[in-house]
Amino acid sequence: MNSHRNKLFLHFGPGGNPLIDKEIISDDSVHFWHQPGYNNHESYISFLIKSTEDEIKRMHEACGEQVDLIAHSFGAFIAMNLNQSTKQLIKKYTFIAPTFSFQDAIVNLVSRVSSHESQYNILETVDNFKNDQTPEKFWEMFQAFSTKYPDYLKFYWSLEENYSKYLTLCTKYPELDESTLVRATNELILGHKKLLLDYDRIDSETLVYLGEFDPLVSEEQIKEIKFFFGDKAVQILATGHFPHLETKIIF
Repeated sequence: MNSHRNKLFLHFGPGGNPLIDKEIISDDSVHFWHQPGYNNHESYISFLIKSTEDEIKRMHEACGEQVDLIAHSFGAFIAMNLNQSTKQLIKKYTFIAPTFSFQDAIVNLVSRVSSHESQYNILETVDNFKNDQTPEKFWEMFQAFSTKYPDYLKFYWSLEENYSKYLTLCTKYPELDESTLVRATNELILGHKKLLLDYDRIDSETLVYLGEFDPLVSEEQIKEIKFFFGDKAVQILATGHFPHLETKIIF
């Protein structure tokens, strides 16, 4: 990591990597940090948050100034759960298509797509999970959805050409680490149920970019985001769940 980099990018989620983001954004001032994966940790989520805090502290020491934090998708959950001493090292937050509750985001995705296409058997699994929020019910829901829509990532994009470009880039880089994703998901369902309005307000400068066609965020959650951060901090772009890869965002 170069010492002049004072911006930390938190990628979309456990088991993923920031290499496609790095290639498309191509900004030398941003540190595209590869979040560590699961390796028999007693609590992977706690380990991930602590690792992020350590990375921010290292960056602060290296560049000698506060850090700008850029959090995409699940990265927003990590950002909101940092300890207070780490938050004091952050000058500015940029949230991109934030998902403050991972399980709610997936419920939004499955519900929206299944309702639009009248997939009532899948919607039944959504109701089952809502009534019994366990990992078993979550994976039953997701299995039903991903079996019907094996290319479900296409719903994350506003334009098919952008999704095609993303798929091409995916072939260049490591695949998603499923063991990390499964472990993180199970821990989140069992032990992390806070909603956005449950968190303390952020004192630092904050910008929030939402995708108009993002299936992971509900209309009600958009209202909550505007209430929490203020209308002026929120911009809605004509994109899906990857606004920073479908349009130019200045960090």
